Amino acid sequence: MRKVALIAMAFGVIMLMAGPASATRSETLAYGSPAIGQGDLGSLCLSGDAPLNSCVTFAVVAGETSVHVSITDSSGLPTYGTVGQDYNDDGLTDASLNFCGSTTVPLALVPPSIGNYEIIVFPHAGPGLGNDAFAGTPEPCVGAGTSGTVTATFN
Repeated sequence: MRKVALIAMAFGVIMLMAGPASATRSETLAYGSPAIGQGDLGSLCLSGDAPLNSCVTFAVVAGETSVHVSITDSSGLPTYGTVGQDYNDDGLTDASLNFCGSTTVPLALVPPSIGNYEIIVFPHAGPGLGNDAFAGTPEPCVGAGTSGTVTATFN
């Protein structure tokens, strides 16, 4: 019995030394209509119940450092989108990333100085032109948002 207890204790010490495992969390939310505008030029979100819920907001859990986002639009086309984070709770995204269908690089997350720790995703009504001066997109994106879902995968 003493040998079993000793082995269990040694296993516990090894697990503590290994540290916490890197975890990911995924969440999917729906939007009923696209954001008004496009990331190349600017966008506004409509809020409320479907079909007016045009943007998707995800809460960020403490310790999460980045997020990948993908949009599945009912049109079946890759939809132009923007994911952003508001650091200072002024209602404007302070860091953002434009993408076509899904992000190819993660958006780095920063704990805010005030306000909520969240990101917002804009599925755009218009196509992406591939010339965004603010948050860059690698190429034009022909899809325009209608309604669908957004999946955020946090690390």
